Amino acid sequence: MPSPDEVAESSLKFAQQLVGFSEKTAESCVTDAGLVWRVVGRDGESFVVTQDYNPLRVNVVIEISEVTEVRIG
Repeated sequence: MPSPDEVAESSLKFAQQLVGFSEKTAESCVTDAGLVWRVVGRDGESFVVTQDYNPLRVNVVIEISEVTEVRIG
């Protein structure tokens, strides 16, 4: 069984490929991969989110309906 760090690394490698995708397409890719989608910022506004760590959660920043940044946790 992979460690949480290995899961996070794998999730991050996958998620980094989503930068530049439309929000709709990226969200579909994330959920189809069995990961959790969360928008943490949109068009310059940062959202309040929980600080719990989940290596299967993909946190994204959206600018003009496009993914511009991804983080895992």
